[in-house]
Amino acid sequence: MPRSVTRARKPREAAHDLGPRRTARGVYLAFIDGRWREAPSGGVHANVDPACPSTVYGRVPECSRDEVEEAAAAAERDFDAWRRTTGDFRTKVFFRLAEVLKQSEGYFTRVMTREMGKTLRDSRLDWLEAVGVCEALAPQGANLKGVTYQ
Repeated sequence: MPRSVTRARKPREAAHDLGPRRTARGVYLAFIDGRWREAPSGGVHANVDPACPSTVYGRVPECSRDEVEEAAAAAERDFDAWRRTTGDFRTKVFFRLAEVLKQSEGYFTRVMTREMGKTLRDSRLDWLEAVGVCEALAPQGANLKGVTYQ
């Protein structure tokens, strides 16, 4: 996956390299506050095929309440930085995201089909919707004027 689009500020590198990380035991790492790490709680959850529960696609950490709260607090802090980015930057981000999604159609539709038990056709429709939303939102960055109406 490509590293990033143009940057408004120097981001944490880990935030732009979202490739899967695993422990020596094959457990995916949790991405919390810009870092990949094992969940200190140590619990593990198997991601299984809903049609065939004996088929395990991966193992993910079961984060504790404190870990989830830490991740939410970090996301809130990062959102504050995002909301200060320019409309031009946001337009580029959403167009780039749409491009990455388009380049990865097969991957995303297969993963959605396996993990959710939906048909490949339904997964493709969901993928098309995600691409469409990114492409519809992207030009909206030009409309940001710094005024919020509530």
